[in-house]
Parts: sequence; C-alpha cells; structure tokens
Amino acid sequence: MEVVITPPKTLAILAQKAGKSVDELVKTVDTYPFALTHFLRQRVEEGTYSLPALRQFLPDAQELQDVAGFSPDPAGESGKHPIPAILQAYDNRLVILLSYQCLVYCRFCVRKALVGMPEYTITHEQIEQALAFVRTHPEIEDVVLSGGDPLAVPNRRLLPFLRQLLAISHVRAIRIDSRALSTMPKRIDDELLDVLKTDDRFWYHAHMNHPDDLHHPDVLAAARRLRMAGVPVLNQSVILAGVNDDPAVMARLMSECYYHKILPYNLYVLDRVKGGVHFEVAEERIVEICETLSHLPGPAQPVLIFVDGESRKHRAVYDPVTDLHAFLGARNAAHRPMENVSALR
Repeated sequence: MEVVITPPKTLAILAQKAGKSVDELVKTVDTYPFALTHFLRQRVEEGTYSLPALRQFLPDAQELQDVAGFSPDPAGESGKHPIPAILQAYDNRLVILLSYQCLVYCRFCVRKALVGMPEYTITHEQIEQALAFVRTHPEIEDVVLSGGDPLAVPNRRLLPFLRQLLAISHVRAIRIDSRALSTMPKRIDDELLDVLKTDDRFWYHAHMNHPDDLHHPDVLAAARRLRMAGVPVLNQSVILAGVNDDPAVMARLMSECYYHKILPYNLYVLDRVKGGVHFEVAEERIVEICETLSHLPGPAQPVLIFVDGESRKHRAVYDPVTDLHAFLGARNAAHRPMENVSALR
C-alpha cells in the first residue's frame, strides 16, 4: 500500500500549507496516528486540494483537549461486539471490521481511539470467526465491511475473504465502506474489480466531505470503473466545522456527486468523539445547511443522521425547520451535556 506515515517532509508540507508549526503536528501525532496517501500529498503540493479539504486529515493541537461531552466511544460500540471483529446493532445486519489500519486517518473518526494504534489489530483467526458467525446466523442479510479501511487490506488477503463471504447464500448485500476512491483511487484496481463484477451484491460507500475530494480525474475514473463493474457508488459525509459547514460548499458537494452518478446517501452530524471538538458545528448552522440542501434535486439530497450511544442511527428529512430543531434536540438528549465548547461555527 502506498501510504505516507508521518515522514518529516510530509508534516513540513502540511504545516506550511496550514500555517502551523511542525512541532504542533508532531505533538498531536504522538497521541493520534497520522497517514496521508501519496495521491493526496501530491494534490496538496500541486495546489488542487484546498486547506478546508485537507483539514479532515490535518493533525491539530485541539485534538489533545479533554472536553466534557466528547468521549472515546460516543456511539457505544464497545458494547456491540458479539465477537472481536463484528459490530452488531441491528438483528438483520452487521459490520465486519477487517482492519484497524486506514489509508488516511480522519481526525474526527468515531473510532479515533482505536484506528492506527499498534495495540489494536484484527487477526486472521478473528476474521475466520466473523465468517463463521455470519454463516451460522441466517437472519444476517446485509454485511458492511469497515475498520479501519477494508481497502487498506491488500488483495492477497481481501479477495479470498470476499469469495468466502460471497459463498454465504443468505447474505444479500455487501457494502464496502472505504475512503480509497478519493484518497487512493488506483486502489480500485483490476484485480479487485474482477471479483466485484462477479456478483451483484456489492455496493461501494465512499466518504467524501468536500468538493475537492471528488474533483480529480483519477477519482472520477475510479468511480466509473466501479459502476462499469456493476457496483453502485454512494457517498456518506459528515458536517465538519472548517471543512464543509458552508451551505454553498455542502450543496456543491452533493450536486457534483449526483451529477457524476455518485448518490448522496447519509449526511452525519458529528459523533462527539474525544479529540474531535474542533469539528463541532452549531445547531443553527446545521439547520441552515439542510435548508439549502432542500432546494437540490431529490436524488442530490442525503438523509440527515445522528448516531446515539447505542450505535443506532436516527434519520430526518429537511423540513419543516421546527422538525429539524426537534431532531437535533433529540441528539443532544441522547448524549451527555456539553461543557466548555466555544466558538462553534
């Protein structure tokens, strides 16, 4: 895998781009891992990947703040593991964690306390246990592949796993949740596509939060390759301060996804994870974003989501505004009250 992990040159490039000191970035990386693909680093150097987009992956000293209401496990995932490599919050579907390694490390990740940490790994034996679990639970119809990033797993290990999963007849859908499309598009390679095109149960869930994630010919070409292999491509986004909390930016992202046949799917309100407070967006700004999105063509409008402390998703449509306020109020009620959160965007 072509992943750049904290070399001094990369951190120096990012520090200069963001107007930060290298020491600040290094101090943060000592606590929370950092990785950036060669593809993204090259885009940063070329000037085709803006600072707001880069902020998704840019270490920030604010990650080291300990703020009430922001916890290491805001979705309560630690209590949802029937076995180590499986997360299950619903009876008919589950998540298989293929790895705790990522191609890039999102600074707002709900699993920020786990991903990239050397003490957390998924073993071959745990993956075999996960397959056995699915085989013996015929009620499981939908399997999400996550992590970490499932496409951080090399083909020599990933493809045999996919073939074993395909052999389970009661599994009707396999969703690949990955950032590879926008961070390492060449990872969508012929060897992977040859397996994906053999079965129509595969779906690809991209994660793009800024128009710059999409606006590159290699990204668009990789999305076309997936579609030509018969794999629907959907996009999930998170509302993030300083990245996409401008309604015009969010509308442009959703419109461009739609016009390039990448269906906007879920729009998440931030999981209040420890180390992610600087991405929190004020309720009024979220309502403003949703009101703007309500004017887009129907297929360009994602569903607004928050995840509660039991790992269950709550969904809302965009109007009327009073309903959105009630929805976001329920999100606040589902978690501990916040304190000491200032300057929300």
